[in-house]
Amino acid sequence: MYVVHCVDTEGPLDETMEATFERLKEIFDVNLPVTVANYTALLDGNIETGNLEIDAAISQTFSRELLSYNRTWASIDEMCKTLFSQHFRNLILDDFGHQWAITWFCLDHIGLSSNPRKKALGFNVVHSYYLDKILENLVLQDELQLHYHPKSISGNPIGTSTSYLNSTPELIEIMARRLIDFEWFPTCFRPGYHAERQDLSLFLEQWIPFDFGNQSYEIESNQPDIQDSRLGDWRRASKSWGGYSPSYTDYQSQGEMGRKIFRCLNLGTRFRLLTQDHVDAAFLEASQKNKALLSFTDHDFRDILPDILACKKMLEIAKDKYPEVKIRFLSADKAARNMLADGIEPLELVVKLVANKLSVSILSGELFGWQPFLAIKTLDGKYLHDNFDIESPQILWSYSFEKQTIELASIHSIAVGAAGKHGGFSTKKIDLKTFDSQ
Repeated sequence: MYVVHCVDTEGPLDETMEATFERLKEIFDVNLPVTVANYTALLDGNIETGNLEIDAAISQTFSRELLSYNRTWASIDEMCKTLFSQHFRNLILDDFGHQWAITWFCLDHIGLSSNPRKKALGFNVVHSYYLDKILENLVLQDELQLHYHPKSISGNPIGTSTSYLNSTPELIEIMARRLIDFEWFPTCFRPGYHAERQDLSLFLEQWIPFDFGNQSYEIESNQPDIQDSRLGDWRRASKSWGGYSPSYTDYQSQGEMGRKIFRCLNLGTRFRLLTQDHVDAAFLEASQKNKALLSFTDHDFRDILPDILACKKMLEIAKDKYPEVKIRFLSADKAARNMLADGIEPLELVVKLVANKLSVSILSGELFGWQPFLAIKTLDGKYLHDNFDIESPQILWSYSFEKQTIELASIHSIAVGAAGKHGGFSTKKIDLKTFDSQ
């Protein structure tokens, strides 16, 4: 059984005491004076509204643990000292002697009108931080992937949304920058607030083969702001731990799309929590079907070490019940690839620029989607994207740099990236300063 720890990686998050009471009012319509005494009562679960169900939900939402944020990079640094240490990783080994693996789904905070939560603003800030941690500490089983929150139509900097069409330019620029700046391309995606609709489903189908968004759950949440599956609606989706290919007309139903959607429940938050029953069910599925993928998610703006230890305990309990099942810790991409098939030839692109025409072909493997992703960096620092012309489907693509598109004279660098049909990625970059088309 493959165990995949997904972290929605967003950097520091701050919340003032006043903002906490604002959330209490917005979610539960409970209006309390902003005092230290009331804040302490909130942390300790001692708020009494006269309705036991609401009291329980408030206690679940505003627990001391959930309000213990990593409010600065210094706090995240402190967490990472342990988290990225070889000592800690060696405390948790799978049945094959491999260390715990984490997949960091990194978010860029961009285009905000204000920053009340003191988030780390800017392109590539979070991605760069965790890439450095992985390389500095040689925790090479960890992996970077893509996470994104679409913008609220009201412009609310802490608002949520389900529309990726409204935020497509920002998401495209994030992908272009990571391709140009890091020669990296995503193969796995985690939707912000677990919210997926058809526009995101169709977007992912063009580029990204593995979707870790499915939060199908047995009972409705007791949180008023997300009831009726507001935002992350997965009511019709599979509860299997094997993944499924979605339908073109309903991302929650089995269908003919190319990508795989995997179930991924929460740790260390207020709803859709991973329980022992879920872990046992994943072990049972692995026992019956030879393999399963158990994935779960939390946030780096809280201490994720207790979540890892809690999951470790659940795995040990399930292992006692299903001793024949072997546990393997893997990153999201590697685990998803192993679920699909073994021995798949990796994707390798070939890129040629002759005069003003760029051509892309495949040396080995198969492409996921319909075309590679083209990223362009201009001499004045803009990051752009455009479609290829399809010379031969799934075999050859081209792009002409000219007045109707963009001329080579104004370009700093070009990069092409794509995910393989069964995971993994290939990227190629051309720096126009040093390139000789002859």
